[in-house]
Amino acid sequence: KLMVTGECFCQDNVPVILDAYSVCGEMEAKYTEVEFEKICCSYNENIICTAQNEIMGGSIGSIVDMWCEVGNVNTHFSNETLTMNGVVKAFILLYDANGNAFFSEKPIDFEYSFNHDGLGDKVYTNPQIEAINCSYTITGENSIEIRVELKITGGIYEIGKMPMVTDIVQSENKPKNKENAAAMVIYYAESGERIWDIARKY
Repeated sequence: KLMVTGECFCQDNVPVILDAYSVCGEMEAKYTEVEFEKICCSYNENIICTAQNEIMGGSIGSIVDMWCEVGNVNTHFSNETLTMNGVVKAFILLYDANGNAFFSEKPIDFEYSFNHDGLGDKVYTNPQIEAINCSYTITGENSIEIRVELKITGGIYEIGKMPMVTDIVQSENKPKNKENAAAMVIYYAESGERIWDIARKY
């Protein structure tokens, strides 16, 4: 049996209303600050971490089995670098030279860095880290070298907020007075002014 997990993300342009006005009558627009997020980049890499393990209690006769589990992982963003720090635990079942069974546990620290383009102030990532391979080499009478291969995948998401129009109330009892409206208005715009703001004003 296989358990397959994944994360889907659809990035699309969504039309929204940022401002509104009426040329017919008084109107009230309700603005709500809406939070949204977008995926900026992704990472998918394998790293190797190694450690030396000293077996207490006697010399090594044979290794029966070894397996690994990934513990808690901390993430940190600094400038244009994402850094992850964590611990992977190696569990070893072995016999000593006299045939006695031993169990050993070895925590191995690891660090992974990923460079990305400059992002906003509010970003996050949810990495998936899996130990895909572990091996060993007996380096002495009671010592072994452990090698663990980790697969690190995930995406970096940026969270933003924007005020949007979520409701409009048009007053039918308060029409705009157009009797004194000019047939043509000549307006000299200044640098940085938007056509929308000028139209809204007049």
